[in-house]
Amino acid sequence: MTEQIQEKGLSKGCTIALIVGGVIFVLVVALVILFIARQNEVAAWIHSKAAINEMRLITEADLPGIDTTLLNRITGEFLAKVDTARYSQGELFPFIGFVQQSGLDEKVDSAEAVAFLNAMVESFPDLDQYKNSEGTDNMTEETDSSAASQ
Repeated sequence: MTEQIQEKGLSKGCTIALIVGGVIFVLVVALVILFIARQNEVAAWIHSKAAINEMRLITEADLPGIDTTLLNRITGEFLAKVDTARYSQGELFPFIGFVQQSGLDEKVDSAEAVAFLNAMVESFPDLDQYKNSEGTDNMTEETDSSAASQ
């Protein structure tokens, strides 16, 4: 009589599934650890991309009463400050609030451009020197009065 010897252990399919599942688990844990360790850089990258995208939209829209040169200068200074990562996340709440409200919906008007400028200046008050030195307050008044007349 020949007896068949039964193999003990897992089948090949189950072994492969466990190995693949283990590798995926290790990768997810590594990514979470990497994200936690570099969360400031990730946040700075996200804020930079949001500011660059909004500036692109404003520049392409060519809005009346908006000085794009001034906005470019203030945005550049804002990006330089964000890239240094020497700020608290609380300082960026006005900018984060702007991004959440505007929704980056690819539509921009003069009021949104002024709100973008004000959010950057509220986040980093020392940017106010660029705003006031170039008469941005006049730009805001012109924009508000033109929006009110429409």
